[in-house]
Amino acid sequence: MLLFVDINIIAIPYLFFSAALFLFFIYQKKINELILAFAIFGYSYTLFINKLTGIVNLGLILVIVSCFFALQIILGAQLIKKSFNATIVLYLLFFLTIVFSFFGIYTQSYQLFKFQLLILWFLIYFVSLISLDENVLKFDFESFLIISTFLFIPHFSNAEYEGATLSPLNVWDTFSVLDDGIRGHNFDIITATRIAGIGLLAFLVYILDFSFKKIYLILFVMFFGIMIVICQTRQSIIALFLPILVLILYNFSKERRNYFGIAIGLLLVTFSINSYLNYSELNGVKSRIVSSVDGSSEEGTGREMIWEQAMLYINQEGSTTGFGNFTTFTRSATYPHNIFLEVYIEMGAFSLLILVAIVVLIIVELFKVFFVYENNTKLELFLILATLYYFGLAQFSVDLPRNISFFFTFILFIFIKRFNSYNLKHIKA
Repeated sequence: MLLFVDINIIAIPYLFFSAALFLFFIYQKKINELILAFAIFGYSYTLFINKLTGIVNLGLILVIVSCFFALQIILGAQLIKKSFNATIVLYLLFFLTIVFSFFGIYTQSYQLFKFQLLILWFLIYFVSLISLDENVLKFDFESFLIISTFLFIPHFSNAEYEGATLSPLNVWDTFSVLDDGIRGHNFDIITATRIAGIGLLAFLVYILDFSFKKIYLILFVMFFGIMIVICQTRQSIIALFLPILVLILYNFSKERRNYFGIAIGLLLVTFSINSYLNYSELNGVKSRIVSSVDGSSEEGTGREMIWEQAMLYINQEGSTTGFGNFTTFTRSATYPHNIFLEVYIEMGAFSLLILVAIVVLIIVELFKVFFVYENNTKLELFLILATLYYFGLAQFSVDLPRNISFFFTFILFIFIKRFNSYNLKHIKA
């Protein structure tokens, strides 16, 4: 039904229904699943509430995850143990360099906005992290997917055409046949595709233990797929390529007993790509996803010129600008669309070295997933692949406050692995 109905028309019933659904999952003690889903997909849901009420969406996410934290305390849940390790030290040092860079901040609108974004996203992820309890070891990935989908669907409420809002199916019919999709139609394509991409990745991880009993969940994938196609943002496609490739290799090397799931996953990816190629050819669509086209929005990638300006500043000036001051000093875009350039120019060489060290740790942990860790749960696999996805996006998209997602998924992966190892040792003892 939700595919055919404009979410704006059923806004209040949808909010009541989703609230009842979330309460049901709380009753089922799926609080960890709710916490992670709101941290990753809550933006879409609160954006919908913001449209209806005017409540600031990021502030609302923080309030919601804080309520989950309070609920965990009331229920007497033991919060997840976090072992002291090198990753935490690097994180602390990295964020300390951000604090030092504040001294060079200018009181302009973007700098203050970036500062607010960083604080809000940091608090959302931090509170989410400390809200998880020991039940995270029994994480129900199927429930997580259901919650995530119902959080994501309201994102379609912001899609409009000629002043009218649309159902997800109308969104597809309207924008999938345009060379540049929904670009240039007052729609935040970057955020939408970031979230849609992580949703697709979550479903591909789920296929690891595919069974016909759970086939209904595949119907949910179309909401994420529609969003990816109509936004036609290539950065998400590129960022998805590496984790999907890693997932396929993992399936063949570690999950060889699950040939059925491997076959279904490969068939799904192959069928999706082939279907879209045929669809675009049939409708005469020169999609940005599969071809080089500017479209009616007159928007190319723009990244090359921004990166050129960034390198020019580094070669000519070389001095650190301070947090959020890239645009002020380079006379270019508000941010360099690359996390390495942004960190080096705004925060300095020391901060860049710490970032590189964190990336090295990510690679090390990925190696362990294949060759050291005997077992990896779907949650752990999703978190390390999500880290790769978010890190891939950070090479092309948005600024540091919105790119700290990969810091969150990676540290959560580390904590769960350490917590799992801690429990296994005590069980054996």
